[in-house]
Amino acid sequence: MNPADIAVVIVGLGLSGILGWFFFGPKKAHAATQLGNLQEVTVTVKGGYSPDLVRVRQGVPLRIVFDRQESGECTSRVVFPDFALNRSLSAYGQTTVELLPDRAGEFGFACGMNMVHGRLIVESSTNGHGAPSATARANDSSPSSEPGGTNEQPDEVRRPPDGRTQG
Repeated sequence: MNPADIAVVIVGLGLSGILGWFFFGPKKAHAATQLGNLQEVTVTVKGGYSPDLVRVRQGVPLRIVFDRQESGECTSRVVFPDFALNRSLSAYGQTTVELLPDRAGEFGFACGMNMVHGRLIVESSTNGHGAPSATARANDSSPSSEPGGTNEQPDEVRRPPDGRTQG
């Protein structure tokens, strides 16, 4: 091997390491913003979800604004299987999805074709003594489910299939 061959091998190994770190390295979660008794995060949809890792608090209603900046069929829907939620996303528009993360854990979401993925990390909201915090005990009923409720809220709060409720 001459010096040029050695240089090519070293550069190739270096680039392989950088690509490996980029695709498989640790990812930083984006925390939702607290707005009173509601958490909110905006997720851009353009060839994937950005951020694709969202950190939220348990028991606090969550509003996710999906800002879809494309028209491909794959990302025309978002599915949260653990929350029994399947929503259509309008092309080049924003769609608001609301749900109640009522249990701690890591929950996946994906496009309708299950090719584009994201993760929702729900952190426990206890106050350190095993009791829910005041925010976690906040009223979690949906205005649209009450008699005479308004249609101002774009989506209803969905509960997971196991039917558990806060209280």
